[in-house]
Amino acid sequence: MPLTDEDLLYWEKEKDVDKFLQIIKYLKDEKHLAVWCAAIEALTRIHNLESIYPLLLAIMDIESRTNFHRFASLFDVKQDIKIFSEAESAAMTALSNWGPEVIQPLCHYALDLNQSSSIRLNAMEIINHFEDPRVYETYLTVLENDDKYSKHIIKWLNQMNSLEPVIQAIRNEDPIKRRAALKALSGAYKNKQAWDLVILSLKDEYVQVRATAIKAIWIMLDDLKELEEENNTEYEALLIDPLIFASKDEDYYIRELTAISLKDFDDRRAMIALEQLITDEYESVREAAVDTLSSLKFENVFDLLSTIYFNQSETIEIRMSALHAIIKSPDSRVNPFLIDLLLSEKDDRLRIMAIKGVGELKIQDGLDSLLKIIKEDDRELALEALRSLEYYKNPLLIDDMLGIFDQEEERAFLIVYFRIFLEFKDRRTLEPMIRKLDILKEDEVDYVAEELEGILESESLEDYLDYLEKTDDPHLLIGVNLLKKHLISKNKIDKKVSK
Repeated sequence: MPLTDEDLLYWEKEKDVDKFLQIIKYLKDEKHLAVWCAAIEALTRIHNLESIYPLLLAIMDIESRTNFHRFASLFDVKQDIKIFSEAESAAMTALSNWGPEVIQPLCHYALDLNQSSSIRLNAMEIINHFEDPRVYETYLTVLENDDKYSKHIIKWLNQMNSLEPVIQAIRNEDPIKRRAALKALSGAYKNKQAWDLVILSLKDEYVQVRATAIKAIWIMLDDLKELEEENNTEYEALLIDPLIFASKDEDYYIRELTAISLKDFDDRRAMIALEQLITDEYESVREAAVDTLSSLKFENVFDLLSTIYFNQSETIEIRMSALHAIIKSPDSRVNPFLIDLLLSEKDDRLRIMAIKGVGELKIQDGLDSLLKIIKEDDRELALEALRSLEYYKNPLLIDDMLGIFDQEEERAFLIVYFRIFLEFKDRRTLEPMIRKLDILKEDEVDYVAEELEGILESESLEDYLDYLEKTDDPHLLIGVNLLKKHLISKNKIDKKVSK
């Protein structure tokens, strides 16, 4: 039996919130659009504490809203969906405009772990409209227990008129509350007092508080960078000494986080601290220090990294990190360093990294070594060397590569050769490729056929294949037949395939 206006009026008069809750829950569809919107309006007028939950339920939470608006910006959204959105906004506005009596219930919903994420998020967002100690307490409690909502809480806290309750929390005896306050202050990158408190927390007696302080610094610096503010250097100057102090922390995790932090500082003192950290007893600290070194521009960075790399007592993971950093280094010594490793390095994992590095950097003096490696018995190394040649796109390599290609029968290698040759668009590669087509899969043959037409230019592929059919080379004839099958399947020729 359909709902009538009389039903809605009667329920509103009786303040039968449960009836409207059922509508909000189960009738959010195009057919019941008018009834659903009317339920929100009725709940707004009823204006009692029981109305809060169904209104929260009606609202699209901030994360869903963000996705919706992104979707709406790409496509034409139907009118009824827009009406639903407007009704949800009305519910949000209604709750935001209620008096202080709504604060405690909303705080309860925000903290209730039994509620859905959407209900909790909506409650957290709405209490942002109230300047009340209970709001700050709720936000900080959420930050203590659940990182899932952190980014929103931090944003809402820093939209409020005062950070004083947060500042007081950072002085709390409970380290859990101090950590929550530090998370909140990570959004206050324009507040000088917030910076001072975060820096002071680097000396907190609890490891997790110190770690949270370092992570807050990361966030604050990143926010400043996004704004490209000129006073970034002011904050960096403020931070360098406290971070160098933290680099000597008794806890390895703090030293590791500090090593990561120092990547943002173009300061020789940071370099000195990293020189100590790369010899730390903990591997994770050394690895973080090596990675940070790659972002610094000082002259002796390359020397430090190469020393780590050639330290045979170091773990292979750290040596790989050092080599990765060397490849990224702008130092002029990188090219000859990598070329030497191509043939001298005994560890295959490091040698593969060097091969990839030579290709990515397109080091011309490394071409001869790459061609030698392709001929080696170690097929994994040979394949990486071949892949590195793809970066060069150098037609002068054709003659050397064709000599190796003719001997190749492994499909993984042939696919790379085909990619390289098709990129060259050189007629010298046509017959050698056609001879190898029978090793490829059908879809790969189709792809090659399409690309061959671009190499032939004015000559049609059909005419070219007719010419090749005169050969007595059996492998070439097999390739010709495969290509003609492709043309027939695409209705480009109606001739029978030659036998």
